[in-house]
Amino acid sequence: KHHEEGKILTLDQNELELAIGQPVLFPLFTSTLRSKDQAGTVIKIPKKQLQSLPPLQTILRGGKRSGVKGIPVNLKSQATALGTLELWCIAKEGSNEWKLEFNLRDSFESSDSNSDEEHRGDTWPEATALAALECLHKTFSSSAPEIDPKLLPKVLENILDAGRDDWPLGLCRRLWDDLFSWRQNPVG
Repeated sequence: KHHEEGKILTLDQNELELAIGQPVLFPLFTSTLRSKDQAGTVIKIPKKQLQSLPPLQTILRGGKRSGVKGIPVNLKSQATALGTLELWCIAKEGSNEWKLEFNLRDSFESSDSNSDEEHRGDTWPEATALAALECLHKTFSSSAPEIDPKLLPKVLENILDAGRDDWPLGLCRRLWDDLFSWRQNPVG
């Protein structure tokens, strides 16, 4: 509620710990009765004032050798023009960030098995996702690519430290958006 589109809200007043390397569940709720609550405010709400939304289920990765652990984080959020809420978990120590996206516009539509699948998957550290996107740029943004397109899948598997079958749907969509933009505007 009251999260102005494009405005970034930082939440660093509370002690939060992010579970890395293990399945996590983010239960989501909405309320039409709480119109005066401000974004970022921690409040106690009777359950009868909340409507449950499909939870986000994911595994957040910390890197090749991080294993299972808890990391203290701050939160940063932004409502986008596309109707999503971007929630960033930013490590208090180090430079790791994890980006989660929640669809706000379709939250009241009935959920089917396909929409449940959209809320599952792994989330890689943002730096790793950006490195994968950089590989796409090096492959498709010029007429003389730095990376041979035939080698791109293996290069991406090395960067993501996972086979193609293990890439989460959200990451695949993000990579596809870049690939599709080059199809619309080919180089050379």
